Amino acid sequence: MKTLTLVIILIAFMPLCGNCQINVLPKLEYDRRANIPYMDSMVRVGRNQLNFVNKLPRSAKHDSLKLQRIYFLGTVYRIFYGRKDTLLIYANELMNLGKEWNQKSFMLEGYALAEHYYRVVKSNLYEAIKINNNGLKYCTDEKADYVHIQRFKGNLANLYYELGKYETSLTMYFETLPLIALNPDIVRQNMQYAGVYQGISGNYRKLNKLKEAEQYLIKALEKAKKYDTGSSQAWLLGDLGYIYKEMGRYEEALNTYKQAEVFWKKFNITQAYSGVWLNTAEVYLLQKRYDEAIEYANKALNTKFNVPTFEENAYLTLYKSYKAKNDWENAFAN
Repeated sequence: MKTLTLVIILIAFMPLCGNCQINVLPKLEYDRRANIPYMDSMVRVGRNQLNFVNKLPRSAKHDSLKLQRIYFLGTVYRIFYGRKDTLLIYANELMNLGKEWNQKSFMLEGYALAEHYYRVVKSNLYEAIKINNNGLKYCTDEKADYVHIQRFKGNLANLYYELGKYETSLTMYFETLPLIALNPDIVRQNMQYAGVYQGISGNYRKLNKLKEAEQYLIKALEKAKKYDTGSSQAWLLGDLGYIYKEMGRYEEALNTYKQAEVFWKKFNITQAYSGVWLNTAEVYLLQKRYDEAIEYANKALNTKFNVPTFEENAYLTLYKSYKAKNDWENAFAN
């Protein structure tokens, strides 16, 4: 009787356990990626659910559940500082099982994870290019695969930029533009347009085509204003100020930097607005407005943003400004 009762209880309880084990995966909180206990808990959740799914009989539904959990674990390791080599294991598993089980979307996610591993973790840009190109070979339907095509070509654009192949990078960026319009999410569209336009501008700047660089940054700003509360606009304004400085349009550069400063102070990001102050000081130096250059260089240094190259440039601006004023005592003090 006791055995029968126990069997009945277990039978009644099994579906509940199953539902608990394959519950909806938690949403990853990216701002907690450096919190080791939190990330460990996400790994445990993913592994527990994957272990449970591995015991289920093969079916299309169970295959999808397994691939979802492999992708979840791959994503955890992609954002987890210090444990990224494991990422490649999950990336390869996604690629292989996705291909074997004819689940192309998961297979392509595997390629994306592997690309991140070689580009970011190993800094092997040529292997990352190879993986992106291999992923593109499976994107045979532009309308169905536009998200993956855009991602792989965007990755290639970034990689060619890092390698100094600016014309090739531009080609990749321009090829992504028609794909953005296929995204039904207008907010997402504007974000993607802003990012691509900024990338195009960066390449033109490297090619010393400053007019084109300015044109695309302004287009990026127009898109950013449609979705952004300020941070994206601030970064873009900083880039635009640099271009105006290079073009010798100093008053426009100063005005642009001041707009960026307003945004960064709003978000209280010391690194950002101290950088804006240093850029402002450098423009004042070029205008021979030495007192203002000294003021802003000191403001930048007083933020205690202890990065050697930043401090070196700030002290160099002070030195040049004091030297121009024939204030040799302060010049040599810097």
